[in-house]
Amino acid sequence: MTLIYSFPKWLVNRVLSFSAAWGSMTNAGASLHLKVPRMVDPEMSKRLWVAVGRKDVDWFREKISAKELLPADIDEDGDNIVDVSD
Repeated sequence: MTLIYSFPKWLVNRVLSFSAAWGSMTNAGASLHLKVPRMVDPEMSKRLWVAVGRKDVDWFREKISAKELLPADIDEDGDNIVDVSD
């Protein structure tokens, strides 16, 4: 069983998520994970949302291929392209 918790935006200024697997909590090799996604700069964020509105898949392919954008990247509001894509 796995537990994943995302802290609310009002509590922290960035999106943070915490995860742990119950099976690993009791073993000698137990681990906990805290994920802090990469935040894109405001200019890239503007271009990203324009591309989302236009459904410009080629733009996303180009940016992801050049590693300028990653699927887990977020904007300053904590939104990412996976959350809003159709």
